Amino acid sequence: MKLEAASSFTPYHSPAIASAELLLDPKEYDRIREICVFASHMLNDNKSLITGRVEARCESMADILSLNDAITLQLTLAAKVHRVGELLLNSSLQDKCYLDMGLEERRAYQSYPIFSARRVCESESSPLHEILIHHREYMSGEGFLKTSRGADISVGARILCVATEYEELICYKGDDFRKQDLIQRNMIRNLVGKYDTDIIDALMISISESATQH
Repeated sequence: MKLEAASSFTPYHSPAIASAELLLDPKEYDRIREICVFASHMLNDNKSLITGRVEARCESMADILSLNDAITLQLTLAAKVHRVGELLLNSSLQDKCYLDMGLEERRAYQSYPIFSARRVCESESSPLHEILIHHREYMSGEGFLKTSRGADISVGARILCVATEYEELICYKGDDFRKQDLIQRNMIRNLVGKYDTDIIDALMISISESATQH
């Protein structure tokens, strides 16, 4: 795949989401920041590492996609707390990559976005609720909860999905450069149309920029 410059992307600007009344008020922001601290102390080492990498990846992709400040704020906060729902699952599930789970384990694990949304958001009207509840939904409709598909999934949830799945695979399966390259190639192939192709492009640019900087 040819990597295009960030300027080739159509910015995902949304005047409705950017309007002041939909931004987080100070009390809600402080409450969510407290949950961020809680999650950082309670998640195991692997999941804490993945969470930090997902947050950084989301920030990079938001910049590449020219997201406005409101969406970037919501996405960054969601990235910090998206795994807090895993703390309500059996501890054995918290220690595994979802690809290594059996059928029954996966069924149990796939409920964690619901728990995350309930733990973080006081109501479904919270700007973060849609991102958290749908961050493991696929464009094809075959996600964890199978409650949304395609353009019905917000751009924040689509970005968090790609960042989460990529960083989890790298953490658990990318222990050498060959495997990391295979993971990236599989993401680019986007089998069965799981991901937004613009966001996959942004992921690859982000990876390329990270490699250049290091």
